Amino acid sequence: MESAAYAGRRAAEARLLHPRLSQRNDSVKLVVFGLTISSSWGNGHATLWRGLCRALSRRGHSVVFFEKDVPYYASQRDFVAIPGLKLVLYGSFDDIRRRAEDELSDCDVGVVTSYCPDAAAAARAVLDSPARLKAYYDLDTGVTLDAEERGQPAPYAIPGGLADFDLALSYVGGSALSGLRARLGARKVFPLYGSVDPETHRPHVEPGARRFALSYLGTYAADRQPLLENLFLRPASLRPACEFILGGSMYPGEFPWRPNIHYREHVPPPEHSRFYCSSRLTLNITRESMARRGYCPSGRLFEAAACGVPVLSDWWDGLDQFFAPGSEILVARGAEEAVAALELGDSELASLARNARDRVLECHTADSRALELEGILASALHPPVPKGSDTIELTCESGRRIWGIVPAAGVGSRIQPLAFSKELLPVGSRIENGAERPRAVSEFLLERMDVGGATHICFVVSPGKDDIMSYYGGRYGRAHLSYVVQQRPAGLCDAIFQALPLIGDDDLVCVGLPDTIWFPEEGYRLLPDHVLSFLCFRVDRPEHFDAVVTGEGDRVKEIQVKKPGAVSNWVWGAFKMPGRTLRQLYRLWIERQRGDEYFGTLVNAFIDRGGKARAVLAGDSYVDVGTLHGYRAAVNQLARRPRDGSYQ
Repeated sequence: MESAAYAGRRAAEARLLHPRLSQRNDSVKLVVFGLTISSSWGNGHATLWRGLCRALSRRGHSVVFFEKDVPYYASQRDFVAIPGLKLVLYGSFDDIRRRAEDELSDCDVGVVTSYCPDAAAAARAVLDSPARLKAYYDLDTGVTLDAEERGQPAPYAIPGGLADFDLALSYVGGSALSGLRARLGARKVFPLYGSVDPETHRPHVEPGARRFALSYLGTYAADRQPLLENLFLRPASLRPACEFILGGSMYPGEFPWRPNIHYREHVPPPEHSRFYCSSRLTLNITRESMARRGYCPSGRLFEAAACGVPVLSDWWDGLDQFFAPGSEILVARGAEEAVAALELGDSELASLARNARDRVLECHTADSRALELEGILASALHPPVPKGSDTIELTCESGRRIWGIVPAAGVGSRIQPLAFSKELLPVGSRIENGAERPRAVSEFLLERMDVGGATHICFVVSPGKDDIMSYYGGRYGRAHLSYVVQQRPAGLCDAIFQALPLIGDDDLVCVGLPDTIWFPEEGYRLLPDHVLSFLCFRVDRPEHFDAVVTGEGDRVKEIQVKKPGAVSNWVWGAFKMPGRTLRQLYRLWIERQRGDEYFGTLVNAFIDRGGKARAVLAGDSYVDVGTLHGYRAAVNQLARRPRDGSYQ
């Protein structure tokens, strides 16, 4: 039986579904050319695709999966039929070329994945087809980028790179997204992380069964071996009275086994739950090529947590975006910390396991990923463009991407009751096809981001705010829109950092509040690109805002957050920074135990550490529309401003 948290998550997902994919008569057909879905032996692709295909089928979509029939998978085939999925096994691509062309002729999305044995031929078939969307899904991004950096493209690499594909999906986020753009020419890149099917992976109780101290499930990989030595083999040597178990294929004959380590060569997915639950604690180890780039949760990580088993993991940048260290997951950087984890009491481990399972069922199921994929495909298949935005630019003049982050997860308690998201509160109007129509308050911010050169805009929303996605769709002006869900309201800092996995170090980031209206419209262009900078406005009551105190020149000395008797009448209304600065702020926020609810207090700590911030005192007028008084002020201000022919 599913938990209340999981049931709530499923209901929220149904509300969050992008409206253009919410009707059964608008179901999507995907044609995939991949490594394997029929056999889970020696790979992580099959389990991911099985869960994702089941979830897509539940939502009314269909998948045709082309897989080369090779002996090593044929001898270990553990596939079970999935509704909505057609599996096509073939000997040579020439044998199914006509079948592939037929399937692609009426599909919505054609997909080629990493490690596809016939990648070049499959890519040509997809790119030459009338499929509405051509996509590449790299489930091995670290391996791909390592090979490119060595000047020796991976054997599955697409000749000519990814520039001809409409979008690329990546199993890894963070800096890897920039790598796919820079190294392979990908135009639009989205992370689509691993997931778990909780119907397959769930707690398994077997009375009287042997109980191991630590388990590890994973195929052998040379770049995992140093961590496996430190976090598994050495602890086994240090605790000879404890029994350990390792499952996975391709371990070499010279592997340094210990007497107290049990081994299973292949553990098929139906037996994963029993394997994980046979131990007090299970180990997750990330391949070095993935861990170096961060934001790389393996499917095994989610599987073990879904089974209700506490997880011990190596550390990589972004891990805390998926699980909270100390309360949902344990982290070890060496054998001593691994042994310390083994010595934790049953009650502490049980608490970790409960918390991690709740987090997985809430955020990391195959249904969650299917929902994310729907949003990505919907924005690409149905990209509405406002009038006057005929040209779509994906980079700014310097070739860099510019991200706008719109924190829109708040409930708007100061201006309730409303029957819709506060970001859609009508304020002013616009002229569209000769007719005057109401204008949502958040459009003012998006317009300013568009004027500032934004190529991508990310809305951070809360579950249930699907009306924002319905209103804006997949594009505004020149910018592609993305939507990230903030599951729990936890302040502005937490909201902003939800978008971090999408943003590369070399990107620019613009942040603003969607329930404010400010002038001049070109405010973001007035801010420098190379440093954290604030667009500041003079107000009469700075104690209601974040007052910006400056020193010599335009240097920011302090942000006084809603402080009575603030010494400055200048408050920030928007800010801009390089992507790497956003990442520095995030790391500082984590170091400070996520204690900063307000962005101003985090900036103060950043400045105390030697960080630099500038104030640009160029704001003309600023109104917070989140209160009834502010709403009236905004209406009056707009009424006094002349029309420009499109907006008021």
